[in-house]
Amino acid sequence: MRYPNLNWALAYKGLAQYRLAAVLAMSESCLSRRLAGRADFAPHEKQRIAEHLRFRAEWLFAQETPPASARLHSPELTGAAV
Repeated sequence: MRYPNLNWALAYKGLAQYRLAAVLAMSESCLSRRLAGRADFAPHEKQRIAEHLRFRAEWLFAQETPPASARLHSPELTGAAV
């Protein structure tokens, strides 16, 4: 899940993905790819979603960060040699 805050906001508002896709005038599959992180949202799409959900775009689109303990111990995240 690339945007946990956005997914939470959609559930909180009771807004199904197909309805959000209609608001954005995009296909459901296009929206699904963006929510899964396989494609990026355009800045105007982020703004439109934020306005529709009534949350700040910066918060909605904050990406998930691994916990500090994972960053400290994971060679992939720290860049340490394995």
